[in-house]
Amino acid sequence: MPSEFDAGKIISGGATVFIKDKGDSVYTNVGFTRDGVTIRKSRDSRDLLADQSFYPIDVSITSEGFEVAFKVYQSTYANFKSIWGEPGRTKVVDGKVKGVFGISSASEVKYKSLKICGLRKDGKAVEYEFLKCVQVSFGEHTLVRDGDAMIEATFRVIWDTDAEAMGYFTPGVET
Repeated sequence: MPSEFDAGKIISGGATVFIKDKGDSVYTNVGFTRDGVTIRKSRDSRDLLADQSFYPIDVSITSEGFEVAFKVYQSTYANFKSIWGEPGRTKVVDGKVKGVFGISSASEVKYKSLKICGLRKDGKAVEYEFLKCVQVSFGEHTLVRDGDAMIEATFRVIWDTDAEAMGYFTPGVET
């Protein structure tokens, strides 16, 4: 019988982040990250109030979800496109090819899929895959003398009606 306390099942070290447009078949490695990858489960609720009580008499769960946040070290236009949702267009200006920054509209939302891979101390790979995500928050991209500029974003995971899931965790069963 396996022990409840198994140090080999601890994920230790950094994770590798992969991203793709939803529906594409191939993920792209975003490269170096910093300060880890945060996977946060959220649950929204509302208090059930009754006139006869000063206190809530119960709680109703109104939604659940996940958010994934990370910072990418490598400042490339491909990363700005996939992580910040930039248009992905280039333009020649003064003889140089430049990536275009722009504003996307809500009607042009491009869903992403994320895969986060880590390694447990027992050598087994661990994989979190989120099927339908949208960028909801963007961090600062600060260029400073004594620091490093990073591309930061938070993705909200949306229910994928085709897969009937928000995502997957591998391994699903321990052997």
